[in-house]
Amino acid sequence: MASVHAGGASGSGAGSGHYDDNDNQSVASDLSTLDFKMDFPTDLMKLLEAINSEGSFAFNTKLDIPSSFDISVNGVGAIPLPLSEAHARQIITQARQAPYGKGSETIVDTAVRNTWELDPTQFTIGWSKWPGLLKQTCNMVAEKMGINTPIRAELYKMLLYEKGAINDAISTEKIPGMFGTLVVSLPSPHTGGDVVLKHCGEKVKYSSSKQEASCAAWYSDVHHEVLPVTSGYRWVLTYNLAIDQSLPRPSAALKRSELRPLRHCIRRWLARDPSSRENPFVYHVLDHEYTEDNISYRALKGPDIARVAALRQACKGLPVTIFLALLEKEDRGNVEFDPSDLQYNYRGATGEYDDEDDGEFHYLDEVLETDYRLKTVRDLQGKVVAGQMTIDDKNITDPCAFEDMSPREEDYEGYMGNYGPQATQWYRLGAVALAPHESLVDFLTQSDSSYHGATPQSFPQAPINYLAQQCLQPSVQEHLLTAMLDLVEPGLLYMESRETELEDASVLPNVVNAALRHREYQLVDEIIAKLFKILPSNVFTSLRQWMIKPDGEDKAMERFSKIKGGTQVSSHLSLGSSTS
Repeated sequence: MASVHAGGASGSGAGSGHYDDNDNQSVASDLSTLDFKMDFPTDLMKLLEAINSEGSFAFNTKLDIPSSFDISVNGVGAIPLPLSEAHARQIITQARQAPYGKGSETIVDTAVRNTWELDPTQFTIGWSKWPGLLKQTCNMVAEKMGINTPIRAELYKMLLYEKGAINDAISTEKIPGMFGTLVVSLPSPHTGGDVVLKHCGEKVKYSSSKQEASCAAWYSDVHHEVLPVTSGYRWVLTYNLAIDQSLPRPSAALKRSELRPLRHCIRRWLARDPSSRENPFVYHVLDHEYTEDNISYRALKGPDIARVAALRQACKGLPVTIFLALLEKEDRGNVEFDPSDLQYNYRGATGEYDDEDDGEFHYLDEVLETDYRLKTVRDLQGKVVAGQMTIDDKNITDPCAFEDMSPREEDYEGYMGNYGPQATQWYRLGAVALAPHESLVDFLTQSDSSYHGATPQSFPQAPINYLAQQCLQPSVQEHLLTAMLDLVEPGLLYMESRETELEDASVLPNVVNAALRHREYQLVDEIIAKLFKILPSNVFTSLRQWMIKPDGEDKAMERFSKIKGGTQVSSHLSLGSSTS
């Protein structure tokens, strides 16, 4: 049987780091019962915001590239540096005009962007020292941007900006593990074309040189704008920057002076009686934007790395679980009528605006309704815990986090006769969530109000499956087993009334295996009795394998007597034995 222990923060070990504050004996010690300076969410936010990594959201430097740099374009041949007008025109004959996204449309319009692109298959870089210089540049980017794990650069495009060309965008994730963009500016006479980067109220501007090569790098969620080229050609190579997803994320260097007050703040919160906590859970908004696919501990960027690592260490040994999630705000309201909207009345059908997006959203004159939710909740090992849950915004540490953001998606309804035009807009940011062990079930079911009543109206598959899988691990924290039982037992009433199979066929087998491992035989009996008609066949295979062990027939009969399913179960076990 797997060992079950009380344990501390689930999934909150600090990797190679270590924290010893000599106050693990109780969350109700003197230090943990002091009053908050403001309230728990505000105190937590201020402590986390005081923790910063050494890195910046962007970086640039000159590159030592000789005039003999060998780059060739298919159909043109070698391109000497610096770029001449004649060679620029030849490159354009082999290129296609770079599109930009506008809602669900992909648009090519020379009036908007005079930018030309070539794929990596259309050109070659023959300079033998380029791979080494690129690797050296990646190491410098990692150091300057606060990334303490190896990164790689994957060639994406060659771009040529001619007079009038602009770009205003936020990059999208194009390869697994992508966290940023590297742009190498090759020598080419031009004016204009400066790159303006904006993030969290900061703004920097980089200029490319006519005669020297240079590069600039930034995180994917940084808003970047290429100002209009006023003469000549801006000539660049773009690379996607990524982290090797097979490597663990090293913990950031943390100071005891930062960890101690953070730990005591969390302990003061946990020392409160659960029924009297103003904030049963808390969600801290991260600095950088993430997607449902890449929100994970390994994908954290900049100061987010240090802050989540600090939480892991500060929560070590405490009865609290740490999760990562995409935090979404949804605003619905009225917008001013615009005759041009008659051309289309829906934007954002495919989700987020793509890279090179110039689309604009409507201004909400009056916000009628606002909702907050967590999407794709994961633990710190990257396992999906829940798909989506509605939350109370009072538990968000920074209620103003979305104020200066542009929407990531919009659903627009034009003038309908009886009422004016309206729009629904979505904003998304990464977030880290803290849930006390004794409130884990409430956290996982907070979007399902019926689950807190006598007759639940759902069977939360994702949370139950996650907990069951955790309970199958060699060493299990007691609160996880308790949470699984608290979710499954009332959920069986709902499943029994419906008699329909679950969408995820692995849920019930995992629950049965976890119950058998931890000798929760009554739960196994209830599952078989109530859900016999919809149980997957591998549940019975698991039961047979559990009972038929090399320890004698008497032991097998003893185990079988603990399952009270009757002859139907016995016949299925016999069938499983004969066909295995």
